[in-house]
Amino acid sequence: MESRKLIAMTGATGFIGTNMSREFENNGWKIIPLGRKDFALPAEDLSARLQGVDVVVNLAGAPLLKRWTEEYKKILVESRVALTRKLVRAFKLLQKPPGVFFSTSAIGRYSPTGTHTEDDYIPADDFLGHLTRDWEQEALRAKELGFRTVIFRFGVVLSKNGGALAKMVPPFKLGLGGP
Repeated sequence: MESRKLIAMTGATGFIGTNMSREFENNGWKIIPLGRKDFALPAEDLSARLQGVDVVVNLAGAPLLKRWTEEYKKILVESRVALTRKLVRAFKLLQKPPGVFFSTSAIGRYSPTGTHTEDDYIPADDFLGHLTRDWEQEALRAKELGFRTVIFRFGVVLSKNGGALAKMVPPFKLGLGGP
């Protein structure tokens, strides 16, 4: 009998993570959720949680759909850039690297003007642009360690069960959604 493949996932309890976990589990994968407590541990202990995984998916990050006070911006950076940095440090201690490291980012990486491709784009010069740049740079350090590294750049996530759409629908139902 073939053993189940293992996915370590940050952000597994979030909106996207919950849906991804369900889909992976339905296809025979076993999810190892990595939470805040895991990132409070020394790198050696975090690395021990990652031993033997086939894939690492990094979905962690405080919600963007809140007011961005200076204090909350620090939380956004800590929950993305610093967490990803800790994850990559733990990778350095692995005896066998996972087959692939997927890390998320956002389309806020692109400036609002011009036509963009993955290799040819104008980066946004604002808080979200800088946040996504720094976040991706930390994730790409895994590539330097020999890991196959993939960056997902999400846009606005819409679903009838949550995401941004759930916050957008009520004004429309009240007749306040547009002309």
